[in-house]
Amino acid sequence: MRIKNSIAETFCAMSQGNPGAIETLVRVYAEAKKVDNEDSFEGLGPIMILDHFNIYGYQICILANKICHGSLVHFLAVTRGLQLGILHQEEVYVAIEKGEPFSLPWVKLFAEIRKKVPNFNK
Repeated sequence: MRIKNSIAETFCAMSQGNPGAIETLVRVYAEAKKVDNEDSFEGLGPIMILDHFNIYGYQICILANKICHGSLVHFLAVTRGLQLGILHQEEVYVAIEKGEPFSLPWVKLFAEIRKKVPNFNK
């Protein structure tokens, strides 16, 4: 992702042509502020985190649909968890490759995020 890229160019590049990934990126961009209103970059914040951790294309789709079961709140918890160091890159990659949930339960992930971002999903 580059500063001079448009949103459409960024989504196309990050999705690697995967329609499910494009759909997820558009949804995150449009709705993230409702879940995480403390993110200074609003809808771009989670997308920048995906880029930073090299999560693209089919990986975005698997993360959104298999790991997070289509839940935007869970998806944003994963990106915030990565950003805050609560989740580790390797743990997320393993979950994506196996298509299985993390060892850290969702309830605990939310609790850890709220210690640092009190208004997350409120």
